[in-house]
Amino acid sequence: MKNNRSLKNGNTKWHPYAGKSTALYSGMLLDGLDYFCDLLKKDKIELKNIYAINSCIVFLSISSLEAKFNERIFILKACIQDNPKFFEFIETIHRNIEFLPIEKKWNIIASISNGKKWNNFSEPFQSFEIIKSLRNELIHYKAEPMDCDEVPLNKLKQFNKILKLQSQKNINIENRGNWIHLIMGNKKLSFWLKEKTHEFSNFISDSLIGEIIWDFEKILINNSK
Repeated sequence: MKNNRSLKNGNTKWHPYAGKSTALYSGMLLDGLDYFCDLLKKDKIELKNIYAINSCIVFLSISSLEAKFNERIFILKACIQDNPKFFEFIETIHRNIEFLPIEKKWNIIASISNGKKWNNFSEPFQSFEIIKSLRNELIHYKAEPMDCDEVPLNKLKQFNKILKLQSQKNINIENRGNWIHLIMGNKKLSFWLKEKTHEFSNFISDSLIGEIIWDFEKILINNSK
């Protein structure tokens, strides 16, 4: 990805990305998520396949959003290739926050680019936190026996409302399932994940890096003289 201003000025030789390329992998993952959702639209699909598809979509959702976040940081760096000092400033921050949780990384990048801060009490952040909690529980599945309406995390109780789940307490014990059966065996899960993942992906594009980033760049340039 190259900046047209730099091409016109002939000033791209110093830039670390000169002659290199990257892939916008988040879009590929979103395409995969959409593909799996289309499979669930079939009239007849076995329950075991619903479990598998829902699991894939949970993993694709978080992976695509984390990839999108990293792509935006790359775009930020690529767009400031006219100024080596500012580029190195952003590059240093990026290296230092690499292993932080995404919400902390988000706020650091947003604070220096006039983007919107992370807010757990508003969308799309709330839904992301729910999806991330589900992903983590699946990756680190502990197989702990639980009551029929019990979930391992309070955040997962949100799925009772999201998926309109009914209590199993009035069902015969031998026919009850646990939270995996109720959540991961529900087709509605994937379509909700698709909607929220696309919403957050668009939000990352629109809100992580603010519109006045170039004003901030000018301030930094003036202060470095």
